[in-house]
Amino acid sequence: MATALYDLATFPLIDSDRHKRAFEGLSITEEEICILSVRCLEGLLRFESVGELLHTLDFSVLICGLLQTERPRLVRNVLQSLTKLIEEPYFGRTLTARPLLFFIILKAVTLEGDPRIWADFRHFASILARGTVFEPIAIGYAHVHRSLATADIIVNHQTFEVYNRSWSFESVRCSHGVSENGKYAYEFVLGSDGIIQIGWCTLDCVFEPYTGQGVGDDQESYSFDGCRTKIWHAKQFSNNEYGSVWKSGDAVVCLLDLDQRTISFMLNGRHLGIAFTDVDSSKQWFPAASFTNEEWGRFCFGSRLDPLEFCPPDHVPIGKFEQEKIFLEIDTDGQSQSKSPTSSKSVQFSEPVTPFDGVVEADMYSPTLYPRSGIVRRERVSVSDKSKYQHFGIITQGVVIYTLVLFREHNTVALCKLEPQEYESDEPFSQVLDQYLDTLFDDNDAETPPFLQLLDMVHNVRIREADVLGCGIFMMRQTIFFTLNGILLGEEIRLEDKTCCVPYIRDFSRYIINYGDLPFEYEYANVDRDSILSCILDQSKG
Repeated sequence: MATALYDLATFPLIDSDRHKRAFEGLSITEEEICILSVRCLEGLLRFESVGELLHTLDFSVLICGLLQTERPRLVRNVLQSLTKLIEEPYFGRTLTARPLLFFIILKAVTLEGDPRIWADFRHFASILARGTVFEPIAIGYAHVHRSLATADIIVNHQTFEVYNRSWSFESVRCSHGVSENGKYAYEFVLGSDGIIQIGWCTLDCVFEPYTGQGVGDDQESYSFDGCRTKIWHAKQFSNNEYGSVWKSGDAVVCLLDLDQRTISFMLNGRHLGIAFTDVDSSKQWFPAASFTNEEWGRFCFGSRLDPLEFCPPDHVPIGKFEQEKIFLEIDTDGQSQSKSPTSSKSVQFSEPVTPFDGVVEADMYSPTLYPRSGIVRRERVSVSDKSKYQHFGIITQGVVIYTLVLFREHNTVALCKLEPQEYESDEPFSQVLDQYLDTLFDDNDAETPPFLQLLDMVHNVRIREADVLGCGIFMMRQTIFFTLNGILLGEEIRLEDKTCCVPYIRDFSRYIINYGDLPFEYEYANVDRDSILSCILDQSKG
């Protein structure tokens, strides 16, 4: 069956009169057949035998061909499938071995320029850049996570973008909720203008995707729908007109006043009035949203990585409240309890939390784009207290790692060159590396391992949450450099391997990557920013 599905997926790549005549009079197009076939293969990849078969058939070549068809709907669906495929061992290994595939993906995204396709790409790229398919459990800040969503919704754990690729009515809620008293807010930026129900729910709210029950459709939730200009609660279908019609790009602010027991909404800073009264303040209320097919958007909870554009001064962004008021106690059995040492307000974590020491390192690298000069990636970092040493850099195709190592306790960064192929110990590579890094600030002179070169150290560097780290290559000089908030860090490093490079990111719990769709903090890079597309084209032809 997998072979037949593979053959069906190749239909858009076949250009012959016989092939075209075969679709005459049919109610389904070759593009639709291809999309359905790729999705079926996506589901079958969980079976090892299917992965081996697709490896024999060279599935990555088919993906490359489909992405170069310049058909927006097909490209978008293939990108969505790639987000799932990269989690499978077979495809992860394939992408590692063929970094050129990433340039083809980026070329397809850049040529289309569709914000929705960029959102799909950001989700795909965030999985690649983590170097692992395991999700770190976010502790201490409000976030959305796939464990808090219905089955078929796509959640980007870095940008908090949410997208429904299914025909059903999919929902997601935030990890943290508030109760008792106070005024709180969060923001949802619309990526599309269709039917989305945005609001608040309790843990007792029931989501039923296949029957169309989402936020606002039972007694335990409230929502606003700007497509139909209605508010929803407890299946109330009359006298529920509210607000004004929204459009893609609008910002909806959801306001919860537990002192007055009301819920209100704002649209692009304009208050729409009180939507609901008599809200039960004894219950925990969580930000939540439900989406029909193809609808999407982005949550902003008010932390430094996702600030609110519009927020009344008397309301507290729920993300800011979490950062300032809440700490988490981890029991020995891995369960979590939340307490507020400075406030009577209570916050509930909606999932058990397992102690987690940073992102798991895996044998998966993510290619990225390096233009002729300047920086190619901007990363807003969320510093994790669980990780001792965080790495940010590149891996060459010859598997040489040039990385910036953060020593937060000493306000120092080190520029290192790592050559894993020189490593011969039976202990995990990362463990031996960390053991050596531990000695850099000791009085004892430790022997430098053969796989590491310490190229430079920069002191008095304090990296805070939401700072911007950058990494780029001057192609003319064949040097790599690093920046912090647009300022060069240390000396340029000679790049010996001239092949294409991929990002190396280790132990950052959250980051937002800029691949050139936004201006860079390093101003010199923006001079050549218009040449990024031509560089992508050159790389994808190589």
